[in-house]
Amino acid sequence: MIRITIEKFRQQSTYSAPYRAIYWRYSHPIELFIDAVESNLKKKYYDFTNPQINGRLFESFKFKKQVSTRLHVGNSRIPLIGSLWEFGFFQSVCEEIQLFALDTGLGQRNSLGFGFMNPVIENLINNIFIASL
Repeated sequence: MIRITIEKFRQQSTYSAPYRAIYWRYSHPIELFIDAVESNLKKKYYDFTNPQINGRLFESFKFKKQVSTRLHVGNSRIPLIGSLWEFGFFQSVCEEIQLFALDTGLGQRNSLGFGFMNPVIENLINNIFIASL
């Protein structure tokens, strides 16, 4: 799951919403999603290890499908929209960062089960992972 501030969203879209932030959906600009995933991973890595990550991380990304689930909060069930992706890291991204992403997950709401990744075994040589965000 990726949450984008409405200010950032308005810079790349004519859509308006009465909220302070929105969750990315397939109908929204893909650049917002990729930028948010990369900046989120860079921030997590910095918070845990201290070194900054510079440059782009993902060489390829392929949207698989949009998914919906419900989260139990009190007596309510709140719908959450996420998406399934295939990501490929640049060869220049060190293994430590890739393993960190695999351990911590991509995007937000990781504690709710979003952002987990599975390596694509047949493509592991090419650093490709499946992620549910």
